[in-house]
Amino acid sequence: MDVHCVLFCLLFIFKGFTSEQLESNNNYSTLRQRRQSSFKCTLPPQLQNGRWLITEADVKPGDQVEVNSILRLECHEGYQLQPNTPFLVCDTNWEGIKIPTCKKKCPPFYSTVTTQLLCKDKDENTVTCDKAIDGTYLTYECAAYYEIPPGGRNVLYCNNGIWDFPKPICQPKCGKKFNKETIALTWGGNDVKDFEYPWVIALYKNAGGRYRNVCGGTLISRRVVITAAHCVTDDYGNAIGRENFQVAAGKYYNAFGDQRDTKAQYRKVLIQSLELKYLFY
Repeated sequence: MDVHCVLFCLLFIFKGFTSEQLESNNNYSTLRQRRQSSFKCTLPPQLQNGRWLITEADVKPGDQVEVNSILRLECHEGYQLQPNTPFLVCDTNWEGIKIPTCKKKCPPFYSTVTTQLLCKDKDENTVTCDKAIDGTYLTYECAAYYEIPPGGRNVLYCNNGIWDFPKPICQPKCGKKFNKETIALTWGGNDVKDFEYPWVIALYKNAGGRYRNVCGGTLISRRVVITAAHCVTDDYGNAIGRENFQVAAGKYYNAFGDQRDTKAQYRKVLIQSLELKYLFY
């Protein structure tokens, strides 16, 4: 009999505790619903260079809206939300919400084969450089064999939608050879290695249907080669038609189209400019 009494008492206590707990939870849920039903959000001022909308209500700044109302934010053309949060919901955290602002966009930049870009906003967050806004810093690095030209900068800053420098620029490095062991190729000199002087160009002339190496040249930009005037003129100093020439970069073997030059690049001459200057002594 004592055992039954203990079990009955425990069951009674458990049921009583459960009933009290459920009643407490129900009271809390009811109180929460009452608070939510009475809670309203005061609408903020309209965005500068943008606007907010509530599609289901005709409201204005300063009006109050019901809980769970959704505020949609958008910027005018040429501006972008910062932070990029296009929707806000009216809830109990409304008073602590920071309303996004519309910042002026900067002209977009993109990484290329010669420039690697990195953009960060004023809070040091990484952003894509095609979506940069006011206050963004842009830094970039040049690919191998390229460099920032004299007067250039590798850090750009966007202020009020305008970069403080035209654009990131990387140009091919000028031909320089720094080697203490360099010896002129005379008796006891050293052979040149493949691609050791990438700016050296071979000039080929069409002779009876076959191209023959007639001169050398120097690559002074990505598309311009300079060579001696006598290489492109006849015996009387008249310019020979550009269709008779081709240039080649990355050559090691002299013959045109040599199979061993696996990285050689051949190009036809598009523009031929001839300037003759004479020095008299």
